[in-house]
Amino acid sequence: MKKHELLTHLLQNAGSTAYVHLDPRYESCLVPTKFKKDAQMILHVGREMVVPIRHLFWSERALSGVFSFSGVEFQCIIPMGAIFAIVSDQGAGAMYAKDIPKEVMEMMAEKSRVQKMPARSH
Repeated sequence: MKKHELLTHLLQNAGSTAYVHLDPRYESCLVPTKFKKDAQMILHVGREMVVPIRHLFWSERALSGVFSFSGVEFQCIIPMGAIFAIVSDQGAGAMYAKDIPKEVMEMMAEKSRVQKMPARSH
């Protein structure tokens, strides 16, 4: 399922929200400057958020809206190529492996490796 289709599907019910995982370093990704050097950023998206996302819109090209960051509004434009995972508040969603940043892949591999390590006895 394409990213914009998944967002539409996950957010179709009143009160539904999704977590959009993205690479804020992606070319033409417009997010607050303090996030531009991070390998990963997560936006909480929904049509009926406690702090509303004004002008929330998505298409097959981008996700955009006026998001709140610690009470400060910022007009974000997120190209779909920057998004590598979308997960609903219920846990449904998808990862898009070709778009996952290398640093995030390494972090996921390390977490998986640590979880598989046998417990040490004392």
